[in-house]
Amino acid sequence: MVAGATPTKDTNPSLAGTAQVGATLTLTQGTYTASGTDPVVRAESWQRCNNAGGGGCDALSPQPSGLSYQLQGADLGKFIRVTETASDGSGDPVVTDTNSIGPIAAAPQAPAKTTDPVVSAPDLVFDQTPPSVTVQ
Repeated sequence: MVAGATPTKDTNPSLAGTAQVGATLTLTQGTYTASGTDPVVRAESWQRCNNAGGGGCDALSPQPSGLSYQLQGADLGKFIRVTETASDGSGDPVVTDTNSIGPIAAAPQAPAKTTDPVVSAPDLVFDQTPPSVTVQ
């Protein structure tokens, strides 16, 4: 183990999904090479931000328990990103932000009912002439 060394980031973490309330975002964790013999441990912090650049971010509470998050009403108009921290127990951790998803749009609404449907049928004409009977 090299004293003061940090893990090497091989790939960035990334976030994917549809930016719409009710949709699910999925995190793909970054990959890292440990600087020593200890394994790399990752920790994620999901954040709700005011803009795509990460301004005005607050941690989601409660934090999602896995690698996905279902967008909520509180996310409307915001951007979601994840900050991933990777450490192997030596040196400083590697901290990387994912791409941002957003702005989060409202869930689609069913079209509003404007009028009752109208059922129409052509005018019916009845022949009121009695049937003729022929006797032989």
